[in-house]
Amino acid sequence: MSAAMLELADARLTYRRGAARFAALDGVSLSVAQGECVGVIGESGSGKSSLARVIAGLAEGATGTLRLAGEAVPITPGARRREQCRRIQMVFQDPVGSLNPVLTIGAIIAEGMAIHGIGTRAERRERVAALLADVGLDPALAARRPHELSGGQRQRVAIARALAVEPDLLLLDEPTSALDLVVQAQILNLLLALQEARGLAYLFISHDLDVVRHLCHYVHVITAGQIVESGPTEAVFAAPQHPYTQGLIAAMPGATR
Repeated sequence: MSAAMLELADARLTYRRGAARFAALDGVSLSVAQGECVGVIGESGSGKSSLARVIAGLAEGATGTLRLAGEAVPITPGARRREQCRRIQMVFQDPVGSLNPVLTIGAIIAEGMAIHGIGTRAERRERVAALLADVGLDPALAARRPHELSGGQRQRVAIARALAVEPDLLLLDEPTSALDLVVQAQILNLLLALQEARGLAYLFISHDLDVVRHLCHYVHVITAGQIVESGPTEAVFAAPQHPYTQGLIAAMPGATR
């Protein structure tokens, strides 16, 4: 793998629950190289989605240091330059909630390009058609709205929207968990093909260990806001060292007990 595209060090995030304070992230550090897919696994409430929000610059009160291709990037929401925002894009779990129901598919994909000043209106229309084809959709779908598409099609649109601004890193937060197994496999294969073609860095956040094992080169295991085990994916799955990791893998369907 090449040099680190993303470097996160000592990320911390605390939430209030009434009078109490809850550490969603407690000193998390990780890196992702160009062309690499790094997985983050853990149960619900482990800190996975909080980690994605910190890296995306969406978490109020987060601290730590973040570098993208060696350049310091603010963690604080609203502090990033537009160009820094462009370089990190997120694909969410629920495409229904993340796609504006009022806009056409073409407008949804083109919106980021317009914000970042990419191309003329005609050039953006051409790029929308090309992106739809790249994610396996008929360019004619650009005239439709999200409710007219299936769940798998909507997630492909979400991926196309993220790719439209030519990011360096995709944050994939449970991007297949709302899909059936057949469509899930199709989306995973699409992500693999896009990564190979574009040299993208992926941070893939999931509770689905089978998916992470299929897609990721390297994996971090997180619980209670702390990374408790890290390593090459196959090494971690073959010989987990931490009791929490051992429990996760033992609970996988078909695992030998």
